[in-house]
Amino acid sequence: KNLIDEEKMDEVKQYLDNEYKLMDQKLFCIKTGNSVVDAIINTKQNIAENKGITFTVNAKVREDCYISSFDMASILGNLLDNAIEVLEREHVDNSYIEVTIKEKKRFLIIKVKNSFYGEMPEEYKTTKEEKAFHGLGIQSVKNIVRKYNGDFEIKHEEDEVIAVAMILDCAIKE
Repeated sequence: KNLIDEEKMDEVKQYLDNEYKLMDQKLFCIKTGNSVVDAIINTKQNIAENKGITFTVNAKVREDCYISSFDMASILGNLLDNAIEVLEREHVDNSYIEVTIKEKKRFLIIKVKNSFYGEMPEEYKTTKEEKAFHGLGIQSVKNIVRKYNGDFEIKHEEDEVIAVAMILDCAIKE
């Protein structure tokens, strides 16, 4: 935008050419309908895939989502960072992360599922050595979900971990 405002059209063309080349390298870009969610998911997908983690998404989110952009970024960022971190630590073939975001009745449901073959830490607390500086992500997610009159759960089933946030849409009339 600045280049256009400054009428530097040659530089704008060069910038766009570079962006198209980058887009060609990545054949598929996630489009959920919400630019904040798109940015978070595409960034985390790139990180995960560069670590050899299969990353799939089934998400539809309104652009005018009632959850603030900051809160949505915090929920998705924390849940995806946790999933990527544990899979990177496990070094297991066929590691995966599945993201599902959908509206159902009066709720927005955000589900992050990942393969996991270890033992879950007690109360899902951090396994990092500097505990005072870690483990805040899940608590942050819980606080945000509670703020929207929702519910959050993490469960360990067989060989995967499933984190689900169900957030009440206060804007929907009964």
